[in-house]
Amino acid sequence: MSETPCVTLKELTATDEREIAYIAGPMRGTPFYNFPAFDSVQSFLESLGYTAVSPATLDREQANFDAMKIDWPADYDWNRIPEGFDLAACVNRDLEAVKSCDILVLLDGWETSVGVQAEKAVAEWLKKRIVYQTAPSEVPPTLDNGCMRYFATGATRDTSQDKLDFDGFLSIEVLTEFAKYMHKHRKQSDGSLRASDNWRKGIPRECYRKSAWRHFLDWASLHRSGKDTIEAACALLFNIFGDTFEALKAQRSEAATDANVQSS
Repeated sequence: MSETPCVTLKELTATDEREIAYIAGPMRGTPFYNFPAFDSVQSFLESLGYTAVSPATLDREQANFDAMKIDWPADYDWNRIPEGFDLAACVNRDLEAVKSCDILVLLDGWETSVGVQAEKAVAEWLKKRIVYQTAPSEVPPTLDNGCMRYFATGATRDTSQDKLDFDGFLSIEVLTEFAKYMHKHRKQSDGSLRASDNWRKGIPRECYRKSAWRHFLDWASLHRSGKDTIEAACALLFNIFGDTFEALKAQRSEAATDANVQSS
């Protein structure tokens, strides 16, 4: 049996049959519960002649909840269910909308949402047409619901949320250039080669600060004149790393002293 070809929004054609298109997409875990994406796709579908049904619009009309009109705190946890929101009623409402629609439109990120995967399963069960905002990846998605990760192979692991993502935060290329810089400057004026971790023995923070200023001005001057800044940037980075190392070392020492005082 051949698979149904994947249809994306940009391939969707106008209709005069007033077909109903239900928009499904991730909400929790996305700023403003993804209302901007729902609103944008709803407007696009309506411009093609579809009757677009959006959970965001249903929330506004039936649950008196509009994520775009609330002054959210900067550290708000978008994974939480809004206070007073009736999730069970929302689930029933959205499943009824899926059952009544002609087309299910999947927003980007649908693979990460347990609710959308359930809506998609119901739509497939009822032989609804499915349209993707963008073509799904050929790589099987990993579902992370905030508690567990579920892999297409059937394997599971605990959630990756709230874990430091060194692979995402750091650049291998930049770290490699920094290591090259450090190795290049291991040779001392007397010709001897210092240990790679010599700096860990301790250098006063004042030295790091004064050196950082010099290398920052060097970097800024080279940057402004369009010249190669990599060497100067690595020199600046060394001083920032070293100063931060000393600051963290002082914090640990202070914490240990406080702990000893409290236990004595």
